[in-house]
Amino acid sequence: MEDSSKIWSQVAGGGDMSALQQSILESAASLEKWNFEWRVLAKDGQVRWHHGMGTPTKKLDGTVIWDSLVMDVTERKHLEFLLEQSAKMAKIGSWEIDARTEPFYLSWSKTTADIIESELDGIVLAEAIQVYSKDLQEIVKQGMYNLLTKGAPFDLELLLTTGKGKPKWVRCLGQAQLFDGKVVRAFGSFQNRISFIEQALELQFC
Repeated sequence: MEDSSKIWSQVAGGGDMSALQQSILESAASLEKWNFEWRVLAKDGQVRWHHGMGTPTKKLDGTVIWDSLVMDVTERKHLEFLLEQSAKMAKIGSWEIDARTEPFYLSWSKTTADIIESELDGIVLAEAIQVYSKDLQEIVKQGMYNLLTKGAPFDLELLLTTGKGKPKWVRCLGQAQLFDGKVVRAFGSFQNRISFIEQALELQFC
């Protein structure tokens, strides 16, 4: 195992040392699940991203230990950056769920918030499903269940009611990130269906 001092030195080089330590201290104090992303300065001089998740347990002597998992998510972060730039041009939003933490919390991008006309940046998944028309809610529940438990992707066109009470058709895609055969993260894209159709027509007549 690599010397811990070298690991922390790499974290310090990434610039997120204080924030990472604070996230660990908060998890230890509250005994709530730890979930944080930070940068490290690798040996080759490249900045890489790590994502850590863990469940804390307090021992009889007061020591807190975590059953944790740390993954290198550099490629995913680079892809997210590229997708974010593309989304700004195509008006495609994004969303994600930490599949290791219940109740599942659905967070979304600024573009998604604009599409659904919400001032929030996320909501509990069970509540989010309620914005869809009643005849489609079971389809959304089943799609999310299969995604979060089996990693099965979905591509759905759905009718919802925005935060301002307007009916709107949207296209929602979902994918899963797995580790050791288990889903640890669900994510996807979100687009106004009208914008999607307009873009398809533009490509057809180009």
